Amino acid sequence: MEVTGRPDNADVWLTKADKEQRLSPPLTSVNLRDLCSTVLDLRRSPVLCKAHPNNTGQLMKHTFFKGRIWFSGIAKCHVRLRPSKEPDHNRALSCQRCTAASKETYGQHCSVYHVDLLPTNVALNILGRLPHKLQFRVLVCAARQQTPEPIVAAAIANPDVMGYFKFYKILLEKARLPLARAVRLFADKDSAPVLVHCIHGKDRTGVVTMLLLLVCDVDPGAIVEDYVRSELILRESRDNNELVSLPGHLTTNEVIAAAASVIEALMDYMTRRWGGAKQYLVRAGLTVQELAAIRVNYMLSNQGQAAEEQHVSAALLASSGSHSGRHRKRA
Repeated sequence: MEVTGRPDNADVWLTKADKEQRLSPPLTSVNLRDLCSTVLDLRRSPVLCKAHPNNTGQLMKHTFFKGRIWFSGIAKCHVRLRPSKEPDHNRALSCQRCTAASKETYGQHCSVYHVDLLPTNVALNILGRLPHKLQFRVLVCAARQQTPEPIVAAAIANPDVMGYFKFYKILLEKARLPLARAVRLFADKDSAPVLVHCIHGKDRTGVVTMLLLLVCDVDPGAIVEDYVRSELILRESRDNNELVSLPGHLTTNEVIAAAASVIEALMDYMTRRWGGAKQYLVRAGLTVQELAAIRVNYMLSNQGQAAEEQHVSAALLASSGSHSGRHRKRA
């Protein structure tokens, strides 16, 4: 795995199969040249991207043609528009607008994908877990057409109010489909290497990268170490005035914190709740074949698609038995 700098002063992960390194921010076209063919943006898709005719046309085509047609009676049919259970339906679609502008934005042509890990249902869930006083302040900001970001960011960073562990738990529990959509991109060998970023590159990006690394059987200690380094890089970037484009409330010590205990607790919670990252992603919609493809694409020691499928299946089966046993014991 690679960890590098960031576009728009946001720390990012850059996955590449043939080496490991971390580059100092900020990200420039020189850093990116020959380093990425795909950009995965985990922030909310810009309005101009949503309204772009090529994007809306692509979405309509994807929605309608992936629907299921049921015949009821002779010459009568209707299209079921609810999401299909087929993995392809929850596949990220490239943003035609950002892809066309990628040369100017990133210094080279690449495919750009938006996968929002904080959709409305997740944002509302976060709001619902805040103290009533903070909920009221957020609603007042919304009524005044002001951003509640300073209030929410401080609340998420404060362990006495919410804390990052609870925030990441909400992502795992309520953003399973977007997380699956993000991780599924790594199963496509043509997408590698992939540049992943959000705002800081440690929260949403960190959860996606944690899942990816665990699928590839990376030692949890190495995952914790890289997560902790995110804070060190953000502090260094702030001291070097490289975060000046971010508002002040997003560069406080509390907000850029990345404690080892947080990511350790998250991995432990995921193991206790679902059995592990592979089991979680299967529950979220990924297939054994896709998990095996991720391992083939990003592990130098992979044994080929067929062997990796057997490995993943065996891991799922072994974990399923022990996990269900613990479940029954608790019940």
